[in-house]
Amino acid sequence: MGEKFSGTDEPVVLRWQPVKELAPDEYYQVMVEYDYIEGMYSEKLATRETWIELPLSLYETPNCQAFDWHVRLMRQTGVSQDGQIQGEPVSYDSLMPYLVWDYPGGQRPDDWKSCPNAQF
Repeated sequence: MGEKFSGTDEPVVLRWQPVKELAPDEYYQVMVEYDYIEGMYSEKLATRETWIELPLSLYETPNCQAFDWHVRLMRQTGVSQDGQIQGEPVSYDSLMPYLVWDYPGGQRPDDWKSCPNAQF
């Protein structure tokens, strides 16, 4: 909760406790949410592991450096045309911890607008 990361030299890895041994058609859906200016954005990630590395695309997308995340156990029901796993929930969402993934001093892109929360 509230762990801080800076830059991209080390991967940002989220970890959680398994709820049970997964059935062959089950997986974890990790929802990562972040805001930028007045909007809230999210990205869904899928894994059968009890950890996932955040993609660099989240770091490179304009954001306010604060990322909320939660995990949900899912049952796969198919695959979309673009190859993404589709599924239905098997559990409720986990609690929603957050992390801060900021830029080392002076490395924030100049064209990004300010975020409403001054601490970021």
